[in-house]
Amino acid sequence: MIDTLTLSAITETLWQLVLDQDLPPAQDTHALGTPPDAGIHAVAGADGPTPMTLTVSLSHDLAAELAQAWTGMPPETEDDLLDVAAELANQVSGGVKALLTDEHILRVPVTSLEAPEIIDATLDQTWTLPHGQLRISITL
Repeated sequence: MIDTLTLSAITETLWQLVLDQDLPPAQDTHALGTPPDAGIHAVAGADGPTPMTLTVSLSHDLAAELAQAWTGMPPETEDDLLDVAAELANQVSGGVKALLTDEHILRVPVTSLEAPEIIDATLDQTWTLPHGQLRISITL
């Protein structure tokens, strides 16, 4: 099953592959006391015996850094930033799905500039970086 160490490992491996940078240690989002600085959001997940919902939230500046790293060009619109959040959600949820049953089917990420409501998150981690914060929440 998925736990904080596994979620961190999936996210840190992806970050290393995309940006060739190490992520600082994750913090439990609730322990931070304030919601992360995030304006770009994507919700993905998997349907199956145990449905999984994964939410990725990140700051505009951090999304722009990722867009530059993935495409080699600076983002031109907010849609470019939303695409980054969707891709990140897709890749992390794919890593989590690999730990679930073969019966699970990934959902296409849905993006928003409005923060989605996260109810009863099983895991909720935030990474604080120089260009903003990254929050990943999983509800099983």
